[in-house]
Amino acid sequence: VRLTPLLDRWTDDPAFAELASALGGGEAAARLEAIVPDVARAFLLAGIARASGRLVVVTTATTADAEALAADAAAFLGPDSAATFPAWETLPHERLSPRSETVATRLRLLHRLGAPEVDGIRLLTVPARAMMQPLAPGLNAVDPVTVATGDRVELEELLERLVASGYRRTDMVERRGEVAVRGGLVDFFPPGEDHPVRVELWGDEVESIRAFAVSSQRSLTELPEVEAWPCREVRLGEAERGRAR
Repeated sequence: VRLTPLLDRWTDDPAFAELASALGGGEAAARLEAIVPDVARAFLLAGIARASGRLVVVTTATTADAEALAADAAAFLGPDSAATFPAWETLPHERLSPRSETVATRLRLLHRLGAPEVDGIRLLTVPARAMMQPLAPGLNAVDPVTVATGDRVELEELLERLVASGYRRTDMVERRGEVAVRGGLVDFFPPGEDHPVRVELWGDEVESIRAFAVSSQRSLTELPEVEAWPCREVRLGEAERGRAR
Protein backbone atom coordinates (compact mmCIF):
# COMPACT_ATOMS: atom_id res chain seq x y z
CA VAL A 1 0.00 0.00 0.00
CA ARG A 2 1.41 3.37 -1.02
CA LEU A 3 1.01 5.96 1.73
CA THR A 4 2.85 8.79 -0.02
CA PRO A 5 -0.12 11.24 0.02
CA LEU A 6 -0.06 11.18 3.82
CA LEU A 7 3.29 13.00 3.80
CA ASP A 8 1.47 16.12 2.54
CA ARG A 9 -0.15 16.36 5.98
CA TRP A 10 3.18 17.28 7.55
CA THR A 11 3.12 20.73 5.92
CA ASP A 12 0.12 21.67 8.08
CA ASP A 13 1.82 20.64 11.33
CA PRO A 14 3.63 23.52 13.08
CA ALA A 15 5.66 21.14 15.24
CA PHE A 16 7.00 19.40 12.13
CA ALA A 17 7.86 22.74 10.53
CA GLU A 18 9.83 23.67 13.65
CA LEU A 19 11.60 20.31 13.62
CA ALA A 20 12.49 20.54 9.92
CA SER A 21 13.82 24.07 10.44
CA ALA A 22 15.97 22.95 13.37
CA LEU A 23 17.37 20.02 11.40
CA GLY A 24 18.55 22.42 8.74
CA GLY A 25 20.33 24.55 11.28
CA GLY A 26 23.78 22.98 11.12
CA GLU A 27 25.35 22.58 14.57
CA ALA A 28 22.02 23.06 16.31
CA ALA A 29 20.73 19.87 14.71
CA ALA A 30 23.38 17.86 16.56
CA ARG A 31 21.78 18.85 19.88
CA LEU A 32 18.21 18.28 18.80
CA GLU A 33 16.17 15.62 20.59
CA ALA A 34 12.69 14.43 19.72
CA ILE A 35 10.52 11.86 21.44
CA VAL A 36 8.51 9.91 18.88
CA PRO A 37 6.31 6.84 19.44
CA ASP A 38 7.54 3.72 17.66
CA VAL A 39 4.45 3.53 15.44
CA ALA A 40 5.08 7.07 14.10
CA ARG A 41 8.85 6.81 13.64
CA ALA A 42 8.81 5.71 9.98
CA PHE A 43 6.16 8.31 9.12
CA LEU A 44 8.19 11.10 10.71
CA LEU A 45 11.50 10.04 9.15
CA ALA A 46 9.88 9.75 5.72
CA GLY A 47 8.50 13.26 6.13
CA ILE A 48 11.92 14.60 7.11
CA ALA A 49 13.56 12.88 4.15
CA ARG A 50 11.02 14.36 1.77
CA ALA A 51 11.06 17.85 3.28
CA SER A 52 14.84 18.12 3.49
CA GLY A 53 15.57 16.73 0.04
CA ARG A 54 18.70 15.10 1.48
CA LEU A 55 19.68 11.60 2.44
CA VAL A 56 18.55 10.72 5.97
CA VAL A 57 20.69 8.11 7.74
CA VAL A 58 19.15 6.35 10.74
CA THR A 59 21.13 4.16 13.16
CA THR A 60 19.26 1.30 14.80
CA ALA A 61 20.17 -1.21 17.50
CA THR A 62 19.84 -4.35 15.40
CA THR A 63 19.61 -5.45 11.78
CA ALA A 64 16.00 -6.55 12.30
CA ASP A 65 15.11 -3.04 13.52
CA ALA A 66 16.86 -1.48 10.51
CA GLU A 67 15.08 -3.71 8.00
CA ALA A 68 11.68 -3.16 9.61
CA LEU A 69 12.13 0.61 9.68
CA ALA A 70 13.25 0.70 6.04
CA ALA A 71 10.26 -1.40 5.00
CA ASP A 72 7.85 0.89 6.86
CA ALA A 73 9.44 4.05 5.43
CA ALA A 74 9.29 2.58 1.92
CA ALA A 75 5.50 2.58 2.18
CA PHE A 76 5.66 6.38 2.32
CA LEU A 77 8.68 7.12 0.10
CA GLY A 78 8.51 4.32 -2.45
CA PRO A 79 10.14 0.87 -2.62
CA ASP A 80 13.43 2.13 -4.10
CA SER A 81 13.75 5.15 -1.81
CA ALA A 82 14.49 3.35 1.48
CA ALA A 83 17.16 0.72 2.06
CA THR A 84 19.18 -1.00 4.77
CA PHE A 85 22.97 -1.07 4.79
CA PRO A 86 23.73 -4.52 6.24
CA ALA A 87 26.55 -5.39 8.60
CA TRP A 88 29.02 -8.21 8.13
CA GLU A 89 27.87 -11.37 9.86
CA THR A 90 31.43 -12.12 10.99
CA LEU A 91 33.25 -10.78 14.03
CA PRO A 92 36.75 -9.24 13.94
CA HIS A 93 39.57 -11.80 13.74
CA GLU A 94 37.19 -14.63 12.82
CA ARG A 95 38.55 -16.84 10.09
CA LEU A 96 35.34 -16.45 8.14
CA SER A 97 34.31 -14.17 5.32
CA PRO A 98 30.97 -12.37 5.20
CA ARG A 99 28.36 -13.84 2.89
CA SER A 100 28.77 -12.82 -0.74
CA GLU A 101 25.13 -11.62 -0.77
CA THR A 102 25.92 -9.20 2.06
CA VAL A 103 29.01 -7.90 0.28
CA ALA A 104 27.09 -7.37 -2.97
CA THR A 105 24.28 -5.52 -1.17
CA ARG A 106 26.75 -3.21 0.55
CA LEU A 107 28.64 -2.47 -2.66
CA ARG A 108 25.44 -1.89 -4.63
CA LEU A 109 24.20 0.61 -2.02
CA LEU A 110 27.55 2.42 -1.85
CA HIS A 111 27.55 2.65 -5.64
CA ARG A 112 24.06 4.16 -5.63
CA LEU A 113 24.99 6.61 -2.88
CA GLY A 114 28.12 7.65 -4.77
CA ALA A 115 26.17 8.34 -7.94
CA PRO A 116 22.64 9.23 -6.81
CA GLU A 117 19.86 9.03 -9.35
CA VAL A 118 16.83 11.28 -9.72
CA ASP A 119 14.73 8.85 -7.68
CA GLY A 120 17.57 7.60 -5.50
CA ILE A 121 17.73 6.56 -1.88
CA ARG A 122 16.13 9.06 0.49
CA LEU A 123 16.35 7.07 3.73
CA LEU A 124 19.13 4.67 4.74
CA THR A 125 18.87 2.58 7.91
CA VAL A 126 22.15 1.31 9.35
CA PRO A 127 22.48 -1.16 12.25
CA ALA A 128 24.89 -0.01 14.95
CA ARG A 129 27.18 -2.91 14.11
CA ALA A 130 27.45 -1.80 10.48
CA MET A 131 28.01 1.80 11.57
CA MET A 132 31.05 0.72 13.60
CA GLN A 133 32.63 -1.52 10.96
CA PRO A 134 35.32 0.23 8.88
CA LEU A 135 35.03 0.51 5.11
CA ALA A 136 37.89 0.16 2.69
CA PRO A 137 38.51 3.39 0.74
CA GLY A 138 37.06 3.64 -2.74
CA LEU A 139 34.23 1.12 -2.30
CA ASN A 140 31.72 3.61 -3.71
CA ALA A 141 33.70 3.59 -6.97
CA VAL A 142 33.53 -0.19 -7.41
CA ASP A 143 31.53 -1.11 -10.52
CA PRO A 144 29.90 -4.46 -11.27
CA VAL A 145 30.94 -6.67 -14.15
CA THR A 146 28.20 -5.86 -16.67
CA VAL A 147 27.49 -8.01 -19.71
CA ALA A 148 24.75 -7.31 -22.26
CA THR A 149 23.56 -9.19 -25.31
CA GLY A 150 25.45 -7.97 -28.37
CA ASP A 151 28.53 -6.83 -26.41
CA ARG A 152 31.94 -7.81 -27.70
CA VAL A 153 34.02 -9.35 -24.93
CA GLU A 154 36.89 -11.78 -24.82
CA LEU A 155 36.23 -14.91 -22.81
CA GLU A 156 39.53 -14.78 -20.92
CA GLU A 157 39.05 -11.10 -20.13
CA LEU A 158 35.55 -11.76 -18.75
CA LEU A 159 36.87 -14.63 -16.67
CA GLU A 160 39.74 -12.54 -15.30
CA ARG A 161 37.35 -9.76 -14.28
CA LEU A 162 35.09 -12.20 -12.45
CA VAL A 163 37.99 -13.89 -10.65
CA ALA A 164 39.38 -10.46 -9.68
CA SER A 165 35.93 -9.68 -8.22
CA GLY A 166 36.16 -12.67 -5.89
CA TYR A 167 34.43 -15.36 -7.96
CA ARG A 168 35.84 -18.86 -7.50
CA ARG A 169 36.37 -20.98 -10.58
CA THR A 170 34.73 -24.44 -10.48
CA ASP A 171 33.73 -27.19 -12.89
CA MET A 172 30.00 -26.56 -12.33
CA VAL A 173 28.28 -23.52 -10.82
CA GLU A 174 26.19 -24.48 -7.80
CA ARG A 175 26.67 -21.64 -5.28
CA ARG A 176 26.77 -17.88 -5.36
CA GLY A 177 30.19 -16.50 -6.17
CA GLU A 178 31.22 -19.37 -8.48
CA VAL A 179 32.17 -19.24 -12.18
CA ALA A 180 32.69 -22.04 -14.70
CA VAL A 181 33.75 -22.09 -18.36
CA ARG A 182 32.79 -24.72 -20.90
CA GLY A 183 33.73 -23.95 -24.47
CA GLY A 184 32.04 -20.66 -25.37
CA LEU A 185 29.78 -20.74 -22.30
CA VAL A 186 30.54 -18.77 -19.14
CA ASP A 187 28.36 -19.66 -16.14
CA PHE A 188 28.46 -17.55 -12.98
CA PHE A 189 26.23 -16.96 -9.98
CA PRO A 190 26.03 -13.26 -9.00
CA PRO A 191 25.42 -12.64 -5.27
CA GLY A 192 21.91 -11.46 -4.55
CA GLU A 193 20.39 -13.19 -7.59
CA ASP A 194 17.99 -16.11 -7.35
CA HIS A 195 19.56 -18.05 -10.22
CA PRO A 196 22.96 -18.25 -11.91
CA VAL A 197 23.36 -16.97 -15.47
CA ARG A 198 24.87 -18.46 -18.60
CA VAL A 199 26.60 -16.16 -21.09
CA GLU A 200 26.96 -17.74 -24.53
CA LEU A 201 29.67 -16.31 -26.76
CA TRP A 202 29.92 -16.61 -30.53
CA GLY A 203 33.51 -15.66 -31.06
CA ASP A 204 33.87 -12.39 -29.12
CA GLU A 205 30.19 -11.46 -29.30
CA VAL A 206 27.66 -12.16 -26.55
CA GLU A 207 24.97 -14.12 -28.36
CA SER A 208 22.64 -14.74 -25.40
CA ILE A 209 22.33 -14.45 -21.62
CA ARG A 210 20.04 -16.86 -19.80
CA ALA A 211 19.23 -17.65 -16.20
CA PHE A 212 19.35 -21.35 -15.44
CA ALA A 213 18.40 -23.75 -12.66
CA VAL A 214 21.15 -25.09 -10.42
CA SER A 215 19.58 -28.51 -9.99
CA SER A 216 18.95 -29.33 -13.65
CA GLN A 217 21.35 -26.84 -15.31
CA ARG A 218 18.52 -26.04 -17.75
CA SER A 219 17.79 -22.56 -19.01
CA LEU A 220 14.90 -20.65 -17.43
CA THR A 221 14.57 -17.15 -18.89
CA GLU A 222 16.51 -15.02 -21.34
CA LEU A 223 18.00 -11.78 -20.00
CA PRO A 224 19.03 -8.63 -21.90
CA GLU A 225 21.95 -8.03 -19.53
CA VAL A 226 23.39 -9.07 -16.19
CA GLU A 227 25.28 -7.27 -13.41
CA ALA A 228 27.78 -9.31 -11.41
CA TRP A 229 28.74 -7.49 -8.20
CA PRO A 230 31.99 -8.48 -6.46
CA CYS A 231 31.94 -11.20 -3.81
CA ARG A 232 34.41 -9.43 -1.52
CA GLU A 233 35.12 -5.84 -0.57
CA VAL A 234 38.91 -6.12 -0.55
CA ARG A 235 40.12 -6.03 -4.14
CA LEU A 236 43.47 -7.71 -4.75
CA GLY A 237 45.33 -5.94 -7.55
CA GLU A 238 48.86 -6.51 -8.75
CA ALA A 239 50.25 -4.12 -6.14
CA GLU A 240 48.53 -5.97 -3.28
CA ARG A 241 49.53 -9.38 -4.63
CA GLY A 242 53.15 -8.22 -4.97
CA ARG A 243 53.25 -6.98 -1.39
CA ALA A 244 51.72 -10.28 -0.20
CA ARG A 245 54.35 -12.29 -2.05
